[in-house]
Amino acid sequence: MAWQKLLPKRRPGRKFDERRPLVFLHIPKSAGTSLTHALLEVLQPRNPAVSLFDEVLFGSFSDFSGFSSAERARIYLPNRSLPADADLIAGHVSFRRLARSYPQGQYITVLREPIARLISHWRYWRSHTDAQLRDVGAWADRVRIARGSLESFLQHPDIVQTTDNLYVRMLLYPHPDIPPDAPIHPRHYPQLVQEALRELRRFSVVGILEERLFEKQLSEFLDRDFFCPKDNVTSQKASSDTNFDAGIETNVWDLLESRTHMDRKLWRFFCSQRLSQDACDKIERKTIALEFCKITKGWSINMRAGGQESYLVR
Repeated sequence: MAWQKLLPKRRPGRKFDERRPLVFLHIPKSAGTSLTHALLEVLQPRNPAVSLFDEVLFGSFSDFSGFSSAERARIYLPNRSLPADADLIAGHVSFRRLARSYPQGQYITVLREPIARLISHWRYWRSHTDAQLRDVGAWADRVRIARGSLESFLQHPDIVQTTDNLYVRMLLYPHPDIPPDAPIHPRHYPQLVQEALRELRRFSVVGILEERLFEKQLSEFLDRDFFCPKDNVTSQKASSDTNFDAGIETNVWDLLESRTHMDRKLWRFFCSQRLSQDACDKIERKTIALEFCKITKGWSINMRAGGQESYLVR
């Protein structure tokens, strides 16, 4: 395939340097909450800064006046600097913002099969009750869009920044070819894939969530045993009265493919570094099928009690 010519060569593994900050780019619905908790426990950082947000996932949204003080404290818009003296940084923050703020940082991230991740994101947002959304003001209306069909969620312009090729957006924002309120045009796909892979070459670890491969990758990088418990898992117990049995419209699959086109190229490349292409094919089919099964069974999210949890995104 032509896009494979754009892929970086595999580089030798890197080792963790305790004198430099560890920076985790947390892509929503990719075990990031669990991973953050595990890193805090294993590394015992002196000055962690976790559960952070910048504007990358908010797109054109700008009305933060109704947010609680606790939620506003998590958000670092361009006029507010990220904590300069942090030794562990984790959050939904664009990579280029992180790279400017922590030029000596050691970067890690975890990729999940993108179609499964996107369906999981829809299910997670639609599980929120109005009571859970009280602290995020007008943003709650964006989250409530997920209470409609999967098709309407994928098509809605107000949340396109969270549904359209999220990996590429988080890696390259801000970018002239990435609009905040519209899908990325397909003519830009080849160049953006190349640019995203170039940025990922700067990471010490690009983990793959499936088969819990990222635990082994992080153990090798940190040079110590690393186990990540499941803090945010799906259960049969409904957390809201939202109906999960919405029909799957005929064009949903086309939308899922277009909204994850570039992200799937990134995931497949890094999956194939650890596993065979055949194994990656099987994982892809299995994880997507599982997410569709969860829709029909009415599964919902079993939230971790306590801690620094947020209902903005996960």
